[in-house]
Amino acid sequence: MFRSLIIIIACSCAIFSFSQSKSKKLKPDAVEIYFGIGNENTFLFDDTDYLYKTKYIKASFEYELNNSKYSWSLALQPQIHFLKHQLLNPFFVREIEPNFEEDRVTFTQLKSMRLYGLEVEINVHRLVFKKLEVSALLAIGPAIIDTRTERLAKGFTFMETIGFGIHYKLSNRLFLMLRPTFSHISNARIQLPNSGYNVLNLETGVSWKL
Repeated sequence: MFRSLIIIIACSCAIFSFSQSKSKKLKPDAVEIYFGIGNENTFLFDDTDYLYKTKYIKASFEYELNNSKYSWSLALQPQIHFLKHQLLNPFFVREIEPNFEEDRVTFTQLKSMRLYGLEVEINVHRLVFKKLEVSALLAIGPAIIDTRTERLAKGFTFMETIGFGIHYKLSNRLFLMLRPTFSHISNARIQLPNSGYNVLNLETGVSWKL
């Protein structure tokens, strides 16, 4: 995980340096870093067929679209997810599927997987107190998952995320953030299987205004 953190920070710095060198218009208005956890087994879902947990690191390069009572922004978000997955109900793999016996044995073992994603997020902010800001977000983007399971094929997939955030102002430039979000991961039937995952997340982070 430490090595992956170094990779995502290096990529983040490279993108930021590139944007600075090209034009002021490409320079982000804020750089953020998030650490998150997610779980399928929650009061919203709790699908007894499988276990799915994630820990992830996400960088965010935010561009303000306007600055008024309701402020809108757009963000580019590279991220790495460290996943735990296990099929709990072997009969989810049906007997009509080829190699179903072998797949049942394989998929019911606990697996460690990784997902690499790049989401584009749109955010609306509202200042509610002098040091407190709330936001709502919607994000979507491509991803790569490195392991096939009974629910999702290995390789290319998509991530969609909705949520809201609480931002606490420590200084004119530094903010602390807390964001509960919901994510769906599936591949739009580009490959099979494509049952996908539904995950409730909680992420914390810091934002530095440039």
